[in-house]
Amino acid sequence: MTRVTGTTVNPTELSAASPDATAPGVAAADTTAAASRASATQGQSERDRRMTHRIRESLAHEHDLSFTAKNVRVSTLHGRVTLSGPVRTTKERVAIESVAQRVAGQDHVANQLEVTTKDNARAR
Repeated sequence: MTRVTGTTVNPTELSAASPDATAPGVAAADTTAAASRASATQGQSERDRRMTHRIRESLAHEHDLSFTAKNVRVSTLHGRVTLSGPVRTTKERVAIESVAQRVAGQDHVANQLEVTTKDNARAR
């Protein structure tokens, strides 16, 4: 177990849940760094956690989004929402941003979502 800012994190759970972590068996230092990045981007205030939860709930109810799109990273820090991770289409990117803006307000969302195609994935 790794302790980060008052939260106990199981490294195996972190590697499964975090886009920053690599395969199971990741070095302890890498796991700690990934946990630190995760906690640095998600605010620990009740307001920030509640906003992230509301956005995730709203995304789960969007029937036109792919599984990948519903599982993008949503983090809130001091009332500002950051969306990151891969999506399949520009339409999904715009739809996710729209959902987040409805919850957080138009000026409080930073959209860092990346549209990936099969060709882009092969090039990486």
